[in-house]
Amino acid sequence: CDVKAANVLVCQRAGQDRGVLCDFDLSYSERDRKGQTISRASRSVVAGARGTPGVLSMAPEVFNGQLPDKKADIFSFGGMLFEALYPTEANAWADNASSSKWDGNGLPVLAANVGDGAKGLLLLLLHRDPSKRPDAAGCVSHSFFRADVRALHLVQDLESEREALRAARADHARLAHEKSKALGDELQKLSSAREKVDREGKDQRKRYEDRMGELQREMQEAQQKAVRNAAAEEKIKAEQRKAQVQKERQEREIQQKRDKITKDRERLERESRDSEGQLVAKKKKLDEHARDLAKKEADLASKELKYKVPTWWFNPSGFHMPRSDSVKDAIEKFMRA
Repeated sequence: CDVKAANVLVCQRAGQDRGVLCDFDLSYSERDRKGQTISRASRSVVAGARGTPGVLSMAPEVFNGQLPDKKADIFSFGGMLFEALYPTEANAWADNASSSKWDGNGLPVLAANVGDGAKGLLLLLLHRDPSKRPDAAGCVSHSFFRADVRALHLVQDLESEREALRAARADHARLAHEKSKALGDELQKLSSAREKVDREGKDQRKRYEDRMGELQREMQEAQQKAVRNAAAEEKIKAEQRKAQVQKERQEREIQQKRDKITKDRERLERESRDSEGQLVAKKKKLDEHARDLAKKEADLASKELKYKVPTWWFNPSGFHMPRSDSVKDAIEKFMRA
């Protein structure tokens, strides 16, 4: 974390001034720091990515290329505290060479006017060896803070918040356990449901494969049937064409017979008309002949009456002549014929 005075905000809480860290965009979690190393050639990059360059806000091991950890934040807190309590001495200490900042034991070389209470804490916080620096609990439990009632209250508040945090963590762990158990039960249900779905899917897949096999067999049978139907249809079409040809030939023959019958009928009608004309002419001629015979008969009858010719008489050859009535009957019989 980039712990420095510029990243501390002061606020009122429960009637007391409280400092609050901000600007965490460059911070890394403990898990993310593990297993990572940074070369000395990239110290400027580390400075930009892990804090602000300067010995008061950046631990010496971070400046030398190591990744920051909790002890690096403790050093940054010590530099911020040193600057807040003794800004002139802190800036002078920061401007010194590296060999004059720490002694042979790694303790910082502080000015003589630094108070004993603050000096004891700063010697621990600004130690060159990270392993010699205290943790956060060791910092707040130092005598420098216990001498101040406000610091004591701060420690008490921190302990209360730590207890509340422990309780919250316990509740969170309990809820996480319950949720994990619920998730386990749900996963078990999902696993059972998945197994059921897999079994149903397997059965359905088998039914689908069986159905596909049946459909393929039906398709093959349908194709074979279609081939047979096509052959039968072709045969039927050939029979239809043959029947059509026969029908057309029969229709032509029927039409020819009809034409012949029509011609024969016309011929017979003509012959009938000619025969009727001839019969009419013959009848007319017979009528004229009958009239002539009737006239001759009338003349003969008048002569017979005049000369008193007997009804029957014998000719020299021994045959008798018919009466005039017999002649008339013969004429009428001829006319009827």
